[in-house]
Amino acid sequence: MIFIRTDFNESIDASHMIRCMTLARELASSGLDSAFLISDQNSAVFLEEEGLLYTVLDTYWDNLDNSEELEKMTDILSDEENPVLIVDSEYVTAEYLKKLGRLAKVVYFDDLFKEKYDVDILINHSICVDLFDYKARYGETNIPKRLLGPQYALLRKQFEDINIDRRDNTNTDLDILFICGDGDPLNLLYGIFEFGIENSMFKETDEYHIVIGAYNPHEKELLELSQKYFNINLYRDISNLSDVMEECDVVVAPAGITLYECCAVGVPAISYSMTDDQVNNGKYFMRDAGFIYAGDVRTDRESVFYTIYNMIDDLRNDADMQRSISLKAHKLVDGNGAIRITREILKL
Repeated sequence: MIFIRTDFNESIDASHMIRCMTLARELASSGLDSAFLISDQNSAVFLEEEGLLYTVLDTYWDNLDNSEELEKMTDILSDEENPVLIVDSEYVTAEYLKKLGRLAKVVYFDDLFKEKYDVDILINHSICVDLFDYKARYGETNIPKRLLGPQYALLRKQFEDINIDRRDNTNTDLDILFICGDGDPLNLLYGIFEFGIENSMFKETDEYHIVIGAYNPHEKELLELSQKYFNINLYRDISNLSDVMEECDVVVAPAGITLYECCAVGVPAISYSMTDDQVNNGKYFMRDAGFIYAGDVRTDRESVFYTIYNMIDDLRNDADMQRSISLKAHKLVDGNGAIRITREILKL
């Protein structure tokens, strides 16, 4: 049995739970059973929707290295023969993983590079992974097995094996997709369109597609905008994002997980940052995937909006540029990260 220790709530980004669910599905397709171990019922929302097994530990999600958590984890792991434990939480310590490593093979998502971890497999699929000196920390040996770089990005099944040769880069009237994650605390989606309309950069010949996140507090404003302009289309609770991306010529999004998905689809992207970690993401995706980085909206909001519209026009008038970005991005992330990670877990 493979156990997956992770959580989701208002303080923990959904991407942790989503990538673990993606991995669980791939493990199942390889004949491996898995069960989630979660702190409380808040984390069960996605799991119940997908019919995935889980156990509620009734422990603290923000402090895993405590006696109650370790006692319950020990009971669960001791009942299994040759268990594997996958941990995706920023609230663990090296000591916590070392203790559980005496009972199971341990796989850890090392997003933050905080400590040296005594585990069997270490995963960091960040585009910025070369900012972290893993060789200095762990030496020349391959212990733990290190799965590093965006080729290990865990994307949903819909992003696997997409044929980018079908993309038509000759359109001058563009389909443009705008995404801003689960929420939009800075009201960027509405702000981008308000700026474009006020500065005559909004084009009625283009088709605009807006994905509204589940926690976006500005849905009413966006709905009013779509009712006023016939070429603005809204999407909510979308399950086929890859299909929408495939139909679009450009994606505008924060420099987060969406950019990995854009790579898999082969769609050119214009990104911006609204958190500290996204600044490096945007710059590295520009370097490695050819995506355009418009800047940080926290420091120069209107300049970022202006750059977004200008870069859309640059892509509109340059089919070769679109094709070059498409090929470079898809080579970086092909959507098969879950398959690669599962192969390594099977070797444990």
